[in-house]
Parts: sequence; structure tokens; C-alpha cells
Amino acid sequence: MYINKLSSFLKCIKYAQLSQNRLNSTMQESCDTIQKCLGLSKSYALKLVKSNGLTRVDKENIIENVNLLSSLGFTKEEIINNGVLLRRSCKQLQDQCLVLKEVGFKDVTPTVLVNFRKLLYKTVKTLKNMSFLSKDCNVFANLLTHLDPKPSDFLIGYKYNEQDMVAKIHAVIIKKYLEWRLEATPTEIETTFRKYRTLNYKSFQNISENIKFALSIGFPPKKLLGFNYVLITNPNYPKTIIKEMPFMHDLDMKVAMRRYPKLATILPRNFKKIYEILKKEEFPDEFIKNHMNVFCLSPKTVLFRLNELKRTPELNILRGNPNILKLIVHYNRTRYRMSIMKDMDLKCFTVNPLEKDDEELFDNKMKLGNDMNAKYDVILLLKGLLNADKDTLKNGLKKHPHYLEIPLLEIKTTVKFLQKNFSNEAILNVLPIVLYPISKIRDALRILNLMKDLSYGNLSETNKLNLIPYIIEKSHHFTGDGVWTNK
Repeated sequence: MYINKLSSFLKCIKYAQLSQNRLNSTMQESCDTIQKCLGLSKSYALKLVKSNGLTRVDKENIIENVNLLSSLGFTKEEIINNGVLLRRSCKQLQDQCLVLKEVGFKDVTPTVLVNFRKLLYKTVKTLKNMSFLSKDCNVFANLLTHLDPKPSDFLIGYKYNEQDMVAKIHAVIIKKYLEWRLEATPTEIETTFRKYRTLNYKSFQNISENIKFALSIGFPPKKLLGFNYVLITNPNYPKTIIKEMPFMHDLDMKVAMRRYPKLATILPRNFKKIYEILKKEEFPDEFIKNHMNVFCLSPKTVLFRLNELKRTPELNILRGNPNILKLIVHYNRTRYRMSIMKDMDLKCFTVNPLEKDDEELFDNKMKLGNDMNAKYDVILLLKGLLNADKDTLKNGLKKHPHYLEIPLLEIKTTVKFLQKNFSNEAILNVLPIVLYPISKIRDALRILNLMKDLSYGNLSETNKLNLIPYIIEKSHHFTGDGVWTNK
């Protein structure tokens, strides 16, 4: 128990250090990016990063934000003095600019953007007195013009009053619009707004475009209520992804977005980066198409988890399994389950217990304590190592009673050892031999070579291999227990 606790503690320290290293790397990257974009000294750029909480901000996001703010006419000094804007996502900044224009703000200045939410919660009259809105500005009418499509008899039941906050006017209109557009009841809309408060600050133009797009790829209107992130994404994101990659293997990307709605929210550059990482690691499109939610992670996270997988022999050996990407998506759960299995001294790690969503199924499996592989993983491993078909492997393995109980790493080690002196064809003829530990195979070979009445060197490869399990099992009464190292 003490050893297990110490092991867990050391793992926590290791991952804390890794997390800190990643944070330091990101902070340095942010500092270098700001230094180049804004022409600052290294010390001043570092001060800007720390004072505005930019330590975890992606460098591409910083570059995009600087470009966006510059396109709005902000000077470098204004960007530096309002560095907090660089912390927001570019999508968020674009959306806030649109909302301000839809409301009728005369100018989108740094001060206006920094105080975006505060200003929305001021009354129309106050904003006019502060000269943010012109005297003849009708916020209600302005917002209505950005709804598309809009029914001719669109009745909201609201009387425009300049004593109302802009946020209230915005909410009244968008709620009624979504009620009509998504065929929802007022209660359903209110529930959605309680869950997803960000809808109160989103552009009407973007929401309208997103609904159009979602309906065009087959989303039922009601279903969109549960996927608020589809309503508030940048409309160009899903369109760009579909344009650049219409299909993933034989899966239409539009169908993929219906199955994995969050795909519509992914930055196209992140989608491309993750796809390039997966292809570099030789994951086929056939694997990727069944686990498209891997694109919902950040590229850095995907790369980190893949590197961790490669450093974990028990997981790395499972790379050929079509569901291996599910272990990357739910990596923390995978590591947790692995630690439980190791604490129970289980050695057969297969994808099935690690990737299942149902915690109860995993708990029940652990209660039974069966240390067994999935037949699929054993055959998949040997198929790659011996270049054989599934039926040959299945028929050869089932001759041994313990063929599912030997860790995959040990099977691979034995196969690699045998391949130094024997052909794949010979190994396949005596397939159960791959289940035996190298130490016992070596001992058996030594015994066979010392037998004077046996011309071992003149035997065929298959006959030589057949004698090895015979020598090992002789002392176990041919029960198959010779595969265990402690017997």
C-alpha cells in the first residue's frame, strides 16, 4: 500500500512538472510573439504578458488579435495600453465588434471593446449621453435589421424604451427570434439562455448565419437548442473546414458535423494542425473518421498525449487498434484506469476496458479481476508482426488454453526473439509458442542442443519449434501452465 501511494505521489509530481514546463514554454512563446508584433523590448513584452494574463494564450491568437485590432485602426500604443484585449479569442473580439456595430455604436474604440459587457448593461439613454450612440439611434430597429431570414409578421410584443438596457433589448429580440427559427417554446428558450448565458452577447448576423448553415447540413431545428456552441461559433469555421476537407475517408464532413457538433466550432488552422499530427503518426483516415472529437482538443494537447502514449509501452503496443484515438480523447480517464489495473497487479492492458464510457462496466470488470486480453487485440498484434490472416491466427491460438492471458508486450518480445532464428511461416505452424517467455524458450533450446540422441540441427524449423513447447510443458503435465514465468 505504501509503495502504491508513493508511486502515485511521484506520478503527481511528474505531471505537475510537465504542466509547469508547458506553461513556461507558452509564456515564453507569448512574450516572443508580442515582442515581434508590437516592436517591444523583451522585458517590456514580458511585463505585458504577466500584467494582462497572457501566459496561456496561443501565439497564433495573439497575432490574429493584433492584426484585427490594427485593421480597426488601433495604434500600437492603444493595443499595448489595452493588452487585456489580446487575452480574448479572436472569434470573441470579432463577435463583440459585430454586436457593437449592430447596436449602432458610432466608433469601436479600445475603451469600448475593453468595457464591452459593462456598456451593454447601460441604458440606451445613458449611452447617448456618453456619446457612444447618436441622438437619433434606434437600437431596437438597428438590431432587427440583422436578422435573416425574418418573417414579415415578426411580432415581439415589446415596446421600445430608451430607459431599457441594451442587453435587455438584445435578449428580447434574440429569444423571440430563436423561438420562431428553432420551433421552440418560450420555456425551452428560457432554459437554453439560463444554461448558455453567452447567447446574451452574440451577434445577430452570426447567429442567423449559423442557423442557416446548421439547417442546411441536416440539423433538426430543435436539436440546435442543445448545441448552443453551434449557434455562437464563427460562421466561417465550419464552412472553411468543409471546403478544405469535404470527406474524411468515406465520411462526408457535413455528416461528421451532425455527429460531432463541436466540429463546427473548431478553428480551421487547429483542425489542419491536428490532422497533420495524426497523419505524421500514421493514423489512417479510417481510424480518424470514427473519433472526430479528437479535433476538439488543442494541437498541443494532441501532440502531448501522443508522445505520452509512445512513452507508455502498454499503450503504444495498442496503436493498431481502430479505437486507439479514444484513449487520446479521454487520456486522463485512460491513465486513471491504468493506475487502478496496475494497483491490482493486472498486466493485460487492452483498449476495451480503457476506452468504454460506462464506468460501471469497468468497475464490474475490475471486481472480477480477470487479467485477460481481448481476442481482437492479440490477433491484431500478431497480424502485424507475422503478416498473417486472421483465420490462421485464430485457429493457431485457440489450441492453447491461456492464449488470452499473456500480456501483449511479452508476446511481442517472444515473437521478435523467435524471428531472429525462425521464419514467420514456421512460427505460424507452431503459433502457441509465442505465448511462452523467452527465458523458458532459451532453456528448452539449450536442453535440445545437448541431447546426443537427437540430431536437432538437422530438423526442420517447424519440428524444432514443436519440440520447445514439449520440453517446457513436460514438467507441467502438458496443461499449458508452462507459459507462466513463476511456474
